[in-house]
Amino acid sequence: MMFKYITFSTKITVVSFALCCGVVSQHVRWTFRDFDWLNSLQHFWFFMVETCVPFFFMISGYLFFRTYQSNKWRDKLESRAKTLLVPYVVWNVLYAIIMITLLKVGVVQNMQPVNSLSGETVRKL
Repeated sequence: MMFKYITFSTKITVVSFALCCGVVSQHVRWTFRDFDWLNSLQHFWFFMVETCVPFFFMISGYLFFRTYQSNKWRDKLESRAKTLLVPYVVWNVLYAIIMITLLKVGVVQNMQPVNSLSGETVRKL
């Protein structure tokens, strides 16, 4: 039987997929009416998947410093800013414009307040 070597990138991808499934499952809440043992199992599952986001932080920190060289820290930060920060800011600005537009048009009516913006502040925009 021939064993195929599994690359580091493949391992990270598999772990990331499992963690993503955990995060998604944490956002899905269900209740079993007549099965207390299933509710207990669900509580245990949610207890376990609460570790998914911290694991993402640990993986990203490890991957950041895996190839880190102290003489190239500026290049590393610039690279991360271009690949992570710019898309993050662009997406959030576009999303805010779309949601505020939908609110003004009347498609969205009960927009939740976000951080320091109250619902009234958003409606005035």
